[in-house]
Amino acid sequence: MILLDTHAAIWLLGGHRRADALIASDKPLFLSPVSLLEFRFLIEAGKLRIAERDWEERLTHDRRFRIDNCRVGDIVAASADLSFTRDPFDRLIAGHALARGYRLATADDVLLEHLPRTRVFPL
Repeated sequence: MILLDTHAAIWLLGGHRRADALIASDKPLFLSPVSLLEFRFLIEAGKLRIAERDWEERLTHDRRFRIDNCRVGDIVAASADLSFTRDPFDRLIAGHALARGYRLATADDVLLEHLPRTRVFPL
């Protein structure tokens, strides 16, 4: 199973070519609720220019993936030792993937460098 990093979900929703590997993977795709919060932050900061309602609608109704409601305590516990990143969203999303035993679909160089190769799906 694959957990999408936030940018991977953006690429998938936007039809970006870098998401082609996800479509071809034939593995179940999941999105962390942490990414839903990150989407909201990106919209509020003006870094993602689309109506918030549109993104929430697309995220919650896209059949290519599901929101994975992992227990927050499990995510935090798995994130505690991921001190290699200072980005709280990256840390929590990576922790979510580790807590669930999912591979993290990401292009983030820091995550790709520090997470075990068996726990990532490089984009």
